[in-house]
Amino acid sequence: MPAITLDNRTGGLALVVGYVILIAALFRDPTNGLATATATVQGIVFFVALPVLGVASGVYAYVDGPLQTLVTLLTGTYLATVGIALTLFLSGGPLLTVVGLVLFGLAAVAILGALMSALSSLGLNESLL
Repeated sequence: MPAITLDNRTGGLALVVGYVILIAALFRDPTNGLATATATVQGIVFFVALPVLGVASGVYAYVDGPLQTLVTLLTGTYLATVGIALTLFLSGGPLLTVVGLVLFGLAAVAILGALMSALSSLGLNESLL
């Protein structure tokens, strides 16, 4: 069984999975989800544009695009923030708590993968850390 490495490919895959879960959670009731997401400019930005950008950034990190560390850090931080918000601040029951924790975990994997990839490009490997 091959070892799982924590790098930009793993981080990109974690971002894609996390944002797909977020989109599925936001639009589990498509009619109400779309109405809420498009009601205001903030709704469009936070519930439509950023999740789509997050999926795209995960693909971008997976294929090792230039500046992928910065893009992964930005979109991973947003995913972690949404995960914490679902876990701590919404009273949606245990399902939303679990989804929030999963999103936070996937964001942590994405951010650590980007940082490990950046460190390895500087010549530092896991044995030095």
